[in-house]
Amino acid sequence: MVVLTGIEWIVLWGVRKSHYSHYYKVNQIASHETDPQIACFGSSVGEVSLNTTLLENETGFSVYNFSLDGTRFRQYNGLIQELNDYSVNCKLVIMAETFFSLSSIDQLTEPDRYIAHLDNDHIYQSLHDIQPELTWKLRYVPFYKFIVAKQSYYRASFLGLKEFRAAASTDSLKGFTPKYKEWESDLDSLNKNSPPIDIHVDSATVQIYKRTIDALRRKGRKVLIIIPPIQSDGLKLLPGLSAVRKKLASLQGNGVYFRDFSVSDISLDKRYFYNNSHVNSKGAKVFSERLGLVIDSLVSN
Repeated sequence: MVVLTGIEWIVLWGVRKSHYSHYYKVNQIASHETDPQIACFGSSVGEVSLNTTLLENETGFSVYNFSLDGTRFRQYNGLIQELNDYSVNCKLVIMAETFFSLSSIDQLTEPDRYIAHLDNDHIYQSLHDIQPELTWKLRYVPFYKFIVAKQSYYRASFLGLKEFRAAASTDSLKGFTPKYKEWESDLDSLNKNSPPIDIHVDSATVQIYKRTIDALRRKGRKVLIIIPPIQSDGLKLLPGLSAVRKKLASLQGNGVYFRDFSVSDISLDKRYFYNNSHVNSKGAKVFSERLGLVIDSLVSN
């Protein structure tokens, strides 16, 4: 028992110190290691589209992209709340949304990314709201982490322990993950033959979203909600996106802004995408330069 407890603690400590993949993004907030003037959140659509270097160049502010692939708002909500509690510098929070952002959720994505920080009440609560039994066990049942953790968790721990003894690598792109891919040609036929994607707006999720935005505004931060570009053929499969747009737009006011980039000239050019919802590095460049101008006007006002 004592040996296992020691191993569990060492593994967890290594993850907390790790600069590996998405574990590092969670560590950055949970350990209060970064405090950018502009903080970006979202799923993979934000991760691949928000070029932090270009945004910094365009706005003159420090930027970090905390977006986590495959992760919906309710799961990363705890990270937003934690940043909101400790941040001194943050002026603007960007929330990059997509068609599933306001849908209901009953299963966690990659929960082992958060295991090392389940003692953080904000992180714990956001996960507990989605999968209460699993989250409770991960926090309170000894060695249950070993059951849930994937290989990447142990890799993150190994690298964290290794980095502790040497100079850690730096995240020069500050969370941005460019995709050097071209449009997947087989998507053309798939788009023509696929039925529309069913989209639901969950009222409980909307209420949590509103509360989070209100909390950010009480700290004097502005909030910019965006829908990044969506390729025009793929957009035809999302007729229900209008309901998401309408709900996000209704949140505007008092320092909260909504900008919809899902339909634009970028959307018409497949050179800027590698699939329907995700821009490639070229698309991220064009989009981030455009977004930088929008941010400039919002922050200056």
